[in-house]
Amino acid sequence: MASIAKIQEEILALSETDYQQLRQWFNELDKDEWDRQIEEDSNAGRLDFLITEAIEAKKKGTLKNLEDLSENHPLVSLMEVIEALIEKYESEQESLEREVWSGLSMQMLARAYGEDEPEYTTDMLKWVNPDYERE
Repeated sequence: MASIAKIQEEILALSETDYQQLRQWFNELDKDEWDRQIEEDSNAGRLDFLITEAIEAKKKGTLKNLEDLSENHPLVSLMEVIEALIEKYESEQESLEREVWSGLSMQMLARAYGEDEPEYTTDMLKWVNPDYERE
């Protein structure tokens, strides 16, 4: 394997075009590594405190708006990550809540109507709901 000094020497000998291509490739490599690390940290729960802080700031109305920052501001990419995490968290919470309520509903229906429950027909009704629409 080539030594660092040899690689550095070869980089300095590159044409401007090749050097720019190498820089672009290396920047993409860094971005991909950053994205991988953020995703790994997020999945491991190491960024949950950011979500909590951002949700609280959003509730208080103190969460910075990305549109208020210049495109090159260093916080823009971090805020994009945080907003994506908040969205993912809220979506997961909504899905979990929906799942819990659905499961609870099914349990209550199963408790109320057993397998030996007779089939109920409309002529068994004691009174008719005037707001009920028939199909």
